Amino acid sequence: MNKLYLFVVLCMLSLNTHAQTTVVLNATADNTIYEENTANSNGVGQNVFAGLTNNNTKRRALVKFDLSTIPPGSLVTSATLTLFCNKANSTTGQATSIHKLSAAWGEGTSDAAANEGGGTAATANDATWVSRLHLTSSWALPGGDFVAATSATTSVGAASSAYTWSSATVNADVQSWVSDPSTNFGWIVIGNESTTASAKRFASRQIATAAQRPSLSVTYTTAPLPVVLTSFTAKEVSTGTLLTWQTTQELNNELFIVEHSVDGTNFQPVGKIKGNGNSSVVSNYQFRHEGVIAGRHFYRLVQVDISGKTQFSLTRTVQITKQSLTMLINPNPVQDKIVLTSFLNEQGSPYKIVNTAGAILVAGNFNPAGIDVKTLSPGTYYLRLTKKDGHTVTGIFYKN
Repeated sequence: MNKLYLFVVLCMLSLNTHAQTTVVLNATADNTIYEENTANSNGVGQNVFAGLTNNNTKRRALVKFDLSTIPPGSLVTSATLTLFCNKANSTTGQATSIHKLSAAWGEGTSDAAANEGGGTAATANDATWVSRLHLTSSWALPGGDFVAATSATTSVGAASSAYTWSSATVNADVQSWVSDPSTNFGWIVIGNESTTASAKRFASRQIATAAQRPSLSVTYTTAPLPVVLTSFTAKEVSTGTLLTWQTTQELNNELFIVEHSVDGTNFQPVGKIKGNGNSSVVSNYQFRHEGVIAGRHFYRLVQVDISGKTQFSLTRTVQITKQSLTMLINPNPVQDKIVLTSFLNEQGSPYKIVNTAGAILVAGNFNPAGIDVKTLSPGTYYLRLTKKDGHTVTGIFYKN
């Protein structure tokens, strides 16, 4: 009996242990864009550049990797970008950052002469300072379309050395590309653009010495995800944003946290939806984020399992065209008392607190000192307040 028990335990351990795999990938595209020569590029040149020249003009490098060899559904545990610096104006270390690109760009057939520092006339589909695809498509902003937040920063000093970039954000970048290859536009490399002659030259993927070419090391596991999310959408409705998502499998799924952002970088929770625990059937969820103002809004889901582990969904974007009154509920999530921090903080305004089923749980006239919600059970609620001019404004909050 003991031997049989041990055998079963070992089998269970083997089934739940997922080996890690590490792959080293070579760049599939790279290029340089030149600030002062806005129609220049260096698609198949031997080098790429990042930083500020002796003439105080900017150089930025672009690099991209094909991740199709990593199985769909894999979990990225670490990722490291490596570039080889083969020329530097000085040995002084310069902060050099990578940012996730947010639009497709090209590597044409342009090939600058000599040192390649000034580039050469772009060819079709080359990336330039103003065009992501020369003769076809422009960047939204000159100099490239990329996430403002830095993915990683490394001090690049002397030449003839390899430099690496790695961080939790780099891991997240690669994970997002594995999960949704259509968003894989690679990184832009930005050097110190406030110090004259800070530019560094790096070997490109066309360099003759293979060991100096840009590389990306990725370690991943193929463990099954606790939740299989088959769809996640955000669309404008009359009261704000309607989020819908669907799962086909849930394993120990405690809940979903809905997060919102107005810049795509800084997210805040706006509500929580209870998960189904363990399920192997199709499950549909929805969440309304009411009272949002006109403009671009970003949403993502945070799936939390019963042990507290989390995983993020891809980000969804929606353009709100209706100018709605915004109710700022503070804090959110709330534990004891709601306080309004906007012009809605008016004495005597009638209000109702409604659950997701539409039942009125609390009603009264608003007091700027706040609304006591200690007696509410944990969950998502709507606060509906009627202003003196007769307009009703709705806000959403989560009670811990």
